[in-house]
Amino acid sequence: MYHDDGGDGREAFDFQEPPAQLAASTPWNRATPIASYRLGACFLRGLAHRLGTGALRESMREFYLLRAPGLITTGQLEAHLLDRTQDDVIAKAFERWVWGRKAAR
Repeated sequence: MYHDDGGDGREAFDFQEPPAQLAASTPWNRATPIASYRLGACFLRGLAHRLGTGALRESMREFYLLRAPGLITTGQLEAHLLDRTQDDVIAKAFERWVWGRKAAR
């Protein structure tokens, strides 16, 4: 949905929003909750806001070229982005809006 909407939207992460689980804990799960399309696009806008749309696009391109063809997991994407950015906010965002875990205070 993010790409379908132009792939250039940005919106800061709002850590007051409730957690949402967009990815299953196992890479073998093929069921995608319908809300994942809307919430996933919102998550990508947060990444774009944090990294810049060009840097996000380049990171995603690099990730795809390193992994395709083959199984690509959400965990691999998270590891790739964190390796490239070393950004704790992105790590917290993955915990909250991808894995559905609210960080301890």
